[in-house]
Amino acid sequence: MICFVGYNLTGSEWHPGLKILTETMQERGLRRETVKFFPVGSGTKAQLLQLKPSVTVALGNAALRSLVSDSPPPVMQSRGYVFEEDFGPVLATVDPADINTNWLPWRLLLSMDLQRAKDLNKNGFKRPLRNVEVV
Repeated sequence: MICFVGYNLTGSEWHPGLKILTETMQERGLRRETVKFFPVGSGTKAQLLQLKPSVTVALGNAALRSLVSDSPPPVMQSRGYVFEEDFGPVLATVDPADINTNWLPWRLLLSMDLQRAKDLNKNGFKRPLRNVEVV
């Protein structure tokens, strides 16, 4: 199961951020009925611990800071990175509400991150093993 954590995830379909998120999810073959949405808040981690989602998508800086135990870098630097938490992997991505206010190609990056979340949901998360040889 994929969970999304962020602001303005419930309510009007026509909220700009929610509309962009819904459209991008549809482009990637994700239906709103098959994922769970949580607001940024103090009880979110406890709910996620009970659910044990295959991946949690942190939409923006506030969501990322509320989910990741160590001080994560801002989304501008950590977008696309997967953090390991007690309740499962957390994928950092942009807040959809910020997409139309920034000159960067955030919509494309959000779409790529949602595809990664879909792949993590299907295949699970395995930290790559890297061998470093010092010569």
